[in-house]
This record gives sequence, C-alpha cells and structure tokens, in this order.
Amino acid sequence: MLSLLIALVMLITLIPISPVQAASSQYFTFPAFGKTPTEAQVNPVNVPVIDQFHGQFSQTVPSTLSYKVQLQVLDAGGNWVDKGTPKVVPNATPVISGPSSQEFTLQNVALFVGMNKVTVSTPSGVEGICYIFYDAAPVILDISLNGGVKLNDNNPQFVDTASQFFLISTANAQAVTINGVNATKYGTDKFSVSNFALNPGLNTLVFVAKTDNRVYQITRKVIYLDGPGAMYNVYMQSDINNGAGDAVQIDGGKVVSSATGLPKGFKAQISVPASTTTDPKLQLDEVDLARDTAGVFAVPTADPQLNGKVTIVDPPIDDQRGHKIYTVFVDLSGITASAGWPIKTNGTYTFTLQGQYYDGSGSTSKKPLISKIAFVYKDSSKASINDVQQVYGVDEATDTGGTPGIFSSGISTLPIYAKIVAQNNAGAFTPQLSVSQNGNTVNLVNGTDFTVVASDDTPGAGSRELKIIKLPFVGDMTLNFSIADSGNIDNFTPINIRYTPVPSIVVYGIYDGDNFTQTDLPDFSGHLFNFVDNTEKQNIKVSVNGVVKHATVNTATNTFTVVNGDPTSPNQLKNVLNEGANEIKIEATAQGIPITTRLTVYYFTNDAPIIDKPFPVPVPPAASASSRNVADLQGKFVLENGSDSTYDTTEKSADILFSVGNADKAVIMKDGVQFFTITFNPDGTMTPAAPFTVNGITVDIEPALISTNGTPYYRITGLPLTLGTNSYVFKGIKGPITTFKPLSIVRSNPPYQVLSPLLPQERVVNQNFVQVVIKADGADKVLIGKNTMDKITENGETYFKYEVTGLKAGTNTIKYSVVRGTQQSSDQFDVVYANTDTVGAQYKTALSSNTNMKVFNGKISVSFPKGTMLTPYNDTTNKIELFDKQQFLFGIADPVDGRTQKTFNHLGQVVNINGDPFLKSMLSMKPHFGYASSLFWVDAGYNDTTQPGYVQVNGMQPYYGDELNYNQTGSPFSKYNFISRSLPTSWMKPTNRGTITLKYDDAIRDFAANRVSIWHYGLLDQNGSLDWENIGGKVDTKSHTISASMDGFGYYAVFLNTYGFDDTETHDFARDDMEVLFARGIMNSKDGGEFGAYEPTTRGEFAEMMVKALDLPLNYDPNNYLFLDLPHTLQVSPYWDWRYIETAGQKGIVRGVGTRQFAPDDKVTREQAAVMIALAMNLKLGQDYDVSKKNLDKIFTDSGSISIYARTAIEAVYKSKLMVGRTMANSDPKGKPLLVFEPQSNITRAEAAKVVANMMRMFKRL
Repeated sequence: MLSLLIALVMLITLIPISPVQAASSQYFTFPAFGKTPTEAQVNPVNVPVIDQFHGQFSQTVPSTLSYKVQLQVLDAGGNWVDKGTPKVVPNATPVISGPSSQEFTLQNVALFVGMNKVTVSTPSGVEGICYIFYDAAPVILDISLNGGVKLNDNNPQFVDTASQFFLISTANAQAVTINGVNATKYGTDKFSVSNFALNPGLNTLVFVAKTDNRVYQITRKVIYLDGPGAMYNVYMQSDINNGAGDAVQIDGGKVVSSATGLPKGFKAQISVPASTTTDPKLQLDEVDLARDTAGVFAVPTADPQLNGKVTIVDPPIDDQRGHKIYTVFVDLSGITASAGWPIKTNGTYTFTLQGQYYDGSGSTSKKPLISKIAFVYKDSSKASINDVQQVYGVDEATDTGGTPGIFSSGISTLPIYAKIVAQNNAGAFTPQLSVSQNGNTVNLVNGTDFTVVASDDTPGAGSRELKIIKLPFVGDMTLNFSIADSGNIDNFTPINIRYTPVPSIVVYGIYDGDNFTQTDLPDFSGHLFNFVDNTEKQNIKVSVNGVVKHATVNTATNTFTVVNGDPTSPNQLKNVLNEGANEIKIEATAQGIPITTRLTVYYFTNDAPIIDKPFPVPVPPAASASSRNVADLQGKFVLENGSDSTYDTTEKSADILFSVGNADKAVIMKDGVQFFTITFNPDGTMTPAAPFTVNGITVDIEPALISTNGTPYYRITGLPLTLGTNSYVFKGIKGPITTFKPLSIVRSNPPYQVLSPLLPQERVVNQNFVQVVIKADGADKVLIGKNTMDKITENGETYFKYEVTGLKAGTNTIKYSVVRGTQQSSDQFDVVYANTDTVGAQYKTALSSNTNMKVFNGKISVSFPKGTMLTPYNDTTNKIELFDKQQFLFGIADPVDGRTQKTFNHLGQVVNINGDPFLKSMLSMKPHFGYASSLFWVDAGYNDTTQPGYVQVNGMQPYYGDELNYNQTGSPFSKYNFISRSLPTSWMKPTNRGTITLKYDDAIRDFAANRVSIWHYGLLDQNGSLDWENIGGKVDTKSHTISASMDGFGYYAVFLNTYGFDDTETHDFARDDMEVLFARGIMNSKDGGEFGAYEPTTRGEFAEMMVKALDLPLNYDPNNYLFLDLPHTLQVSPYWDWRYIETAGQKGIVRGVGTRQFAPDDKVTREQAAVMIALAMNLKLGQDYDVSKKNLDKIFTDSGSISIYARTAIEAVYKSKLMVGRTMANSDPKGKPLLVFEPQSNITRAEAAKVVANMMRMFKRL
C-alpha cells in the first residue's frame, strides 16, 4: 500500500502545471523589474532593448522559454489595458545559471515606449509576468576623453592636451552638444566630438542630450595643464587659510559678483613640469592685473607693496604625471592703484603671474613662467545677467513648457526660445537683444523680432523668456543679450550660433506611401518651418489630385489644418481618392523661396498586391554560403526608435529579403532609381527566372521563408552599402493598383567596433580566456592594456586581434585604446566568466607557470613533476626539441560528438560548429561501459614543423578552425579537427609522466567504485592510431575521484563497468578479481559476450598484465624492436598488445623463447607465470638453485618437475603468498593433504586474474 501511495505522489508531481495553476503560483520572479505597473513607473528604464533580461524559476529552467511583450495604456477608468499587437518570441534559448540551474537570462528583449507587460512561459505552460516602463527620455550614460579617461561628477579630471576627443554613450538621444558644440552620431547610442579645444586651467563642460521635446543635462569639469604655470582652484580671499571665510572662486568661466568688492588676496594652485626627482624651486617675480585690456597694476614681488607677501607652499605635490603642483598665496592688501583696484567695478579682469622654475632637464638656469586667469566681475548691488539658456521642447501653440539648456551652436528653424536669468534685480527689468555679424549689429525689436512670453520679477532672481521670431542674418552670428534695470545696463557674454534656415513643410496625419481602402481622405495638418511673413503663410496652396482644398492657417503657431468639416468647404475630403496612386501637394513661398511638398497615397481594393515587410540580414561568410541567414540573430541591423523600416548598421553589405504576392509585377527601386523588375506570369513562372543577376548582384528565391500570403521570399544577395542612407522601395503592381514598402539602411562607420566578443550576446563566457577582435579603420595600432593587438587582413579589411587570458570568475573589464597618430581613444567592455562545469567550459594555463593544474572546480586535475617539459610525440628531427611555455587547453566536451564549443566568432560573424558523424562514431563507448563523469579534452598543442622558423601552436580545440582556414570549402572545422592531427608530429608528450585525477559521479556507491576507470582517447602509437584506451586508475571513495598516470593528451573520462559476462558471474573463486581487472583495463575480454574465464592465459597477455599492474610507462624503440615475431600493429589479438610485450622485455620482466622470439600466443605455464611475477615485483630470489630445490621439496610433492630456472622464482612467489599451489588428496587416508604446484600446467585466465589482483593489492593499487 505504501509503495502504491509513493507511486501516486510521484505521478502527480510529473503532471505538467496548467496555465491557470501557474498564473496563481509564484514560479517566476524578476528581481530587476516591477511586479505591478506602479512599481515599474517608479523605476523606469532608458533603453529600448533589455540586453540581459534576468529571471528566476522555482524549478530547473527548461532549455527553451517563450516570451511576449505587450504594450499597455491607461483607459478612461485609470486601468492598464493591452494596446496593439504584442511582440512574441517563441522558443528562445535562455542562458541558464545558478547552483541549481534556476536562474536564467534572455537576451535582447525589445520594448515598446511606455508600459510593457512581459510574460515569460515554459513549454508546459507555466507563466510569469513582470512590468517594465520604458521612458524614452534622453540620458547620458558615460563620457570619456583622450585615453579613455572617464569623466565623473566627483572630481575634476586633469589633462595635458588641449585638443580632446570626447566619446559620449547615451540612450534615446537624438542629438548631443558639449558647451553648444554639436556632437557627431554613430551607431544607435554613441556621439563623439573630435579636437575639442580646452582653455588653460579649469573648464566647466555642459553636456546636453536632446530629443524633440526633452533635454538631459550634466556638467563635468576638466583641468587643462597647459605647460608651465597652469592655474586652477583660483580664489580671491583675505588670507591663505580663508580664516575670514570670504573666499570667492574666480576660475572656470565664472561670473563673480559682490556688493562690496572682492577680497584683497589671491590664492591658486600652479602646475609646473618636472621629473619626480626634481625640485622646481618655483619663484614669483611679478603680479599684474588688467581690466577690459587696460592695466590696473603691475608690481614686482620685490616691490615694498608685495615684498614678503608671497607665500609658496613647499614641498609641492607630485601628481605622478610629470608635474609638481604648488599652492601659492599673494597678499594684495598693500597694492595701491588709481582705478580698478580693489575689484568692485564691472568688467573682465585678468591676473598675470610671472616667475621662474627648474624643469629638471639638466640646465642650470631657470625657465620663465607666465600664468594667466581671466574672469568677469559684476557689482551685485546692480542688476546683471547670471545666465542665458535656450529652452527646448516649448509648445508653440501656447508658448509654454520646455526645458532650459545650454545654447545649441547650430539652429535651422525659427522660432527659438531663450531664457534670461537675472540676479540682483530690484523687480521688473527690460530685456534687450541684438545680433552681430562681421562687425554689423542689428537691434531686434520687441514685439516684432522677438516677444516676451514669460516673466518673473522676483527681486534678486528674476527672469524673462523670449521667443525669437526673426533673425536679420544667415550663417555665423552672435546673439547679444542685455537687461536694463533702473538705468543700469548689463551685457551678457555674446553667444555664437550658426543659423542655416531651410524652409520646409511637414505634414501630419497622413504620410507618403499611405494606403487606404476607401475613397475618403482623413483630416490632416502640417507645420511651416522657417516661414516668417504672415502673408506667405496664408498663401499656402493644398491640392489633392490637382483639386485645391481649403487650408486653415494659424500664423502664430506656423501650422495649418485641412479638415473635412471645414465650414467654408464642407466634405472637401470626401471621395477624393482614385484607384491606385493619388498625389497630395502643398505649395508655398518662404522668404522668396518656392517650397513644394508632395505625398503619394494609394487607394486599393482587397485585390491589391501584398508586400511583406522587407528586411536586411547579414551576408553569410564565404564558407557558409550554403546556409544563408534568414534572420538577423546577431543584431547587426538595428531598427531606429519609432521606425519600422529604417535600420542602422555598420555592415558594409547586406542581404535583403522581400516578398511580393498577388501582383503582376514587382518593381524594386534603389536610391530613387529602378533597380530591377520581376514579372509574374499567369503560368506561375517569373521573368526573369530565378536566379538572375543585376549589375553583379544575384537575386534568388529563398526557399527557407514563406510569406504570410503563401508566396516565397526573394533574396537580394551581397548588396554593397555606402556610408549614409541606402534607400529601397519595393512595389507590387496589379493593374492600376500599386502597393509599396520602403526600406532604409543607414550605414555608419564608427571610429572603432568590437567584433569579438559579440556584445551583448557573447558577454557571458564559460572560459577563462576570450578572443578579442576590434575593427578600427585607419588606426595605427590598438592596445589591450599595454599589449599591442595583432593586425590581420582578410578580404581587404583590417582587423586587430588579441587573446585575453587569465579571466577571473565574475565580471572582467577589458580596456583597450585605439591609436591614430597622436590621438588615442580608449574604451572598455565587460565579459562575465561564468565558471560553470558544463559542456563548453574551457580553461587555459601555461605549463611554465603551473605543473599542478586543477580546473573546473576540481573535476579534473593534472600534475607533472617539477622540471617537466613537452616534446613532440614522435620527434624526427636531428635535435632534441623541448618546450616549456605551451598553453594547455582544458575543455568539457559534448560526450556525443566531442565538441568543446558549438559556435565560432569569425570577425563578428558567429557560425555554428556542426558535430562530425565520423568523430561521433569514433567516440562511441566500448561495450560494458558507460560514462561516470564529464568528457574532458586536454591538449598542449604542438610544434608546427611545416612552418618556417620556430612556430609553436598552443592547445587547440578538438574541432579546430581559425581565420586562416575559415574560408575553406565546406565546414571550416571538420577539415581541421583533431583526427587530422593524427600524425605524431602534431602532438606533444610530457618529458615526465604526469598524473590525471578525475571526479566521478557522486551517486556511484562505494561498492561499485572498483568498476570505475579512466579512459583516454588519443594517440596509441607512432603510427598515428587513435582509439579509446583504458588506463585504469586508483580510486578514492571519500573524494569520489580516481587517479591514473598520464602520458599524452586527448579526451579523458571516467567510465563505469555497467555489466559483466556469463562466465565471470558464476565463477567460484575469481569473479570479483576478473571484474575489477577488466574494469581497470588490466585484462581484456575474449569478445563482447564472453570473458574467457576458463581459457588458458597466453604469454603475451600475462606480460601485458604485468606492465599494466605495475603501471609502467610504455618503453620501446620503433626503429629497433626487441621481438621480431610480434606483429607491430594494434588489435591483432583481443588479449595482448605488442607495445606492452616490448615494454616487459625492455624492463627485464620477460625473456623470449628463442633469439628475439617471444611466442605471444603460446600458453603460459604456471612456472613461467611465477618467473614473470617474481621479476616484475623485484622479489628477493635465492642464488642457489639446489638450495631452492631442497626447500621446494618440503612444500610441493611435484617439485621435481619444476624447471631449474624457475626454482628460485617459485620459492619467492610462494613465500609472498601470490602462488601457493593446489592441494591433492593423500592416498593414505591418515596422511595430510598433498600440495602440488603443477609447474608445467597452463594458468587459466581466472587464475591469472586472482594472482595479479593479489599482486596489485600488495602494491596498494587496488
């Protein structure tokens, strides 16, 4: 009854959980994301694609998971409801991790803008839900300058070069500026500014990321040490320690203000170039001050006004970058000057310090030093402008909203909005604006050229927001803002802009290529950009198929609408569309320039052509042309935000897949020009017949894809992509009806690109090394750390390649620098070394640094005696070749086909490594055995004698392929696998025998441990023979490990002898011994079904048993065999192997039956066996055969039949209790049983097993 209950419980637990059950159970958790929409809104994300979507499952994660991303919106009742079609990804392959395989990561989960409901489900229907709010706000994620130095908001960054390269990583940004300078965009999320000029000393940099209506702004500080005398942290204060608490910072481009003037002391940090060991002995000789270029004072430090009032803090600070930093204080209280001193009058002031220093160059004379710092002072008792900012994202209809930010240097449309922030204003104040170009200044008129749209008269902190409607110039100009308050006028620093107006008309509500199924046109609207004159705005002309329609224009907002309910022209958009193409045209004149915008829309019935969305995929490598891509699994082409037809890429070519159905003809346009056409004939054929070629480009049918309407896809292969936008239009034509789909591919050329590892897909690796490939066009070199990457060229393209080794478990940051001339750009990426003991795990280490190698968390360890080196397996050279720095490669292989890796990244193209059927058959396990551990690959490479010079090849994958072999016909990995290395010159062996220890299955019981052994698949002899070989081993049941001697490389695994033989199972005295010797490889079976327990043992087998029992390394000379009657090929006999017989002869264990003759198939007698055992075990043998005869006479009744040469050996094995003879009945019933040795009798295989097992126990090898 109990067993039935247990079975019932087990059955219930195996029943799949229904979706209803799963929904109410907490099987999934998503720690990084919200359980509810409210939680998601609190922690929004700023990226459109979650590259690493992490989750946890309450059970073992299945090998596939499906997920669905559904956009949700708030309904009228405030509830989140589904909106539109979800993004469904079935049967995705998760990256499984965690100690119990209960954690997973899904890669590249694409989001909608707004609230996303993500549902993850298992194949059995278990579901988990989380919420992610994607707020598509612009954000700056990372900023770096020359050398990859990161800018953070904690401390200023010091640099020695004025010209800087800035690299800004963003999310959702359409544009980025640095202090108003526009950055260049490349890829989807990065911007760069080259040759940005820094000012000497402190630079305050404002970084602004923008979209159409949102702004993100951060500030960073950089100190440029511009040679001798660079100053920073400059303050006006009364004393050196600021005891009076009146310090005012004047550097960094600040506007300084005070009601009583600035303190009469000057403090700064001054940098001078000097070596670490040099004392620069800085001295100041003169201090000067100027206001608005007019001198205020110039006083030598020896003058009584400054004598004794200059303090230089010594010793200076060594910044370890070639500078000594001094803190200097000058007491200026004794200065007398007629005008401009002390500082309390508005103006631009410049302090100049002159002095001398030693630079450590060996010169005995000091070098001159001049330090300058400029700042603006404003009297805080009078109104002044604190800042002027551009306001982005203002609603032009109401002139409200928007976000202030630094002024953009480039402006193409009007109006623009500017905010003047005042300080010290008494209340209301008047803004003024003028514009200057090439010495001409025009005052803009309030109410005509600009208007004030917002005012704040708060005393001391007022503001005005201006709407600038007109500008008098085009091109480069300066905006001059000022304010007037109580008779005082304050001017702000002129702002440089470039105004390049391009009048244009943008239409909303309908778009070019729109398709309609009815003849009515919907209401639509438009925006008039850079239209200034109201009359020009009112005179726009809108027509549909040549018929003018009434447009209502709002001159204040520069917008217009065309609606069906227009009271002056009711129903004007009813029944206006004709079958096929229809033209909508908006004509106008802006600033005397004629402007026309045309849109083509289509009306078609349900019998219209059907075009599935065309899309690009990577061009497959030449070696994989037979397996063409039907999807962009590696994310080489990325859809732009908000677009379903524009892709960003860095690829130089693409395959394009498209489908046209229910059409008479397909027309494909390329960059506005007809590329080719396809005519679909009534009989089902097409003209031209596929495949066909157009300008060297092949067009073919793609049989692997079928469209939604059942028609095939067509592939345009290997289309070259030019830099910038590559535009395609795919048209389907049926009678008068035309349907089309656009496709744009925008190719950018980033300054550098990491191709391997392919991120983020290959961010997580299960190996302690990673092959890094970087493409950097025009680079002189690329460094990883301080190591120069190898430059390689393939198909005319240049790449930089380097293998990073020694990764630590967890996150590893790899830093690299791209060098072009004097410019150096640095960046970094992270890879995560998972360090899990699963198929595909790999580890590299060098023999020179480690003769004891323990990897995969102790599942395999290999050790060699100190001083061990490597040598070619079969060195045919005339000199001894020794290697001490070879890299060992360890891998956990697929036990079915031996693959240690299943994909290969070739210069950014990831291809599959397919299992080789021949290798699969070669690795098949021998009968009676099954795996008791992982299958391990261990290799030390080889010395490539086919190459000129001294070329070492480090440990390689069993399925081998590299860039040099990649473009070979067929699979690049089958031609170069380890079987092709079977020549012994392509393998290494250690100069000293090593020990390999493998961990076997913890579930194997101790009683069965005698039946486990280590097997090696690799070279068996100098002839290049490859096969499995049982190398035995010694078991430690406490640690569940087994250790064996190691003489070579290849595959290693622990096998368990899972079943025996009929003639061993029923044996009366030697069953266990035969089983253990068979399991450990000491003895072989007769065949797959019979052990041969009762058969006599041959001389060859017994000799082999001695060598294996003692674990002696094979020792023979292939050029001078000891025994000439042995066939020197493998698998001649199921019982013996010539290599072991030769070794036994070389070690003095056996002798021949004649001159260089062994007779391996002759039956071994018991006395011959005794001699072999005695010699093999180095037993103490008597020196006198006669004495031994007398001793044996007392033991065995048949001692007289013992050969003379065997007497001492039989005596020794008897004393060792290895061979004790047999008892016979005494003819005298009262006598003792008789003991006989039967020296001339054959020893059976069962008896041999008993003797050798006892022998091994004496040596503690069992």
